[in-house]
Amino acid sequence: MKRSLLALLLAALLLAGCTGNAAQAQTEAPTAEPAEEPLPPETTDEPLPAETAEEQLPLDPELPIGELSKADATYYVNQKLAIGCTLNDEWFVIPGEDPRESAADGHIQFIDMAAQRRDLSAGLNVLIDDVSMNGEVMETPEEYRDLSIPDLVQMAEGSGMKDVHAEANVFSLAGQEYPGIRFTCTMPHEDYYCQQIVIGCGKYIVTVTLSTYDTDGLEELAKMFYPLEP
Repeated sequence: MKRSLLALLLAALLLAGCTGNAAQAQTEAPTAEPAEEPLPPETTDEPLPAETAEEQLPLDPELPIGELSKADATYYVNQKLAIGCTLNDEWFVIPGEDPRESAADGHIQFIDMAAQRRDLSAGLNVLIDDVSMNGEVMETPEEYRDLSIPDLVQMAEGSGMKDVHAEANVFSLAGQEYPGIRFTCTMPHEDYYCQQIVIGCGKYIVTVTLSTYDTDGLEELAKMFYPLEP
């Protein structure tokens, strides 16, 4: 079974590596004013064109996929998990991948949403993974987490990161406590902190990853999430 925590942490670490290099470059030489990043399109209730709708593969109605909307801020809402996240104009939001693309490979695993702070100091993302086989759920969130920790450390050290440490913990998100992994390491230019929150939802595991260069930044990132009213 794929270790989606590995894939998600790798994506976070790659972002962190890029932002660290970018931050250093900004201190070494003046740069032109960056172009405004495009915001994700507003959601709409208009139906798909008939020919497009016919081509779409049906999705599992239990798939805990979220939605993005844009008003005075960008909102990520996941009704299946009963959580939401508010991202103000300090953030650049990347819409998620189409789960149908991964389903074509026989295993549903995709990033539902990703975002990065415009000052390059933090990021977050949400990944959904099908952990069932022949209709049976193969791993609990705790098992999913615990099986991943040794590989996380090995992968990070193999990528050249220093002072790598990963440990199981329990983390509060949107008023609920979930199993998670606290990961720290030294990047080429500064320390990096990451918290992964592992949430079970039927036959799916949803992993929320928070990452930052700020020692106290993980708890601040978690405050951006809130419970949805029943």
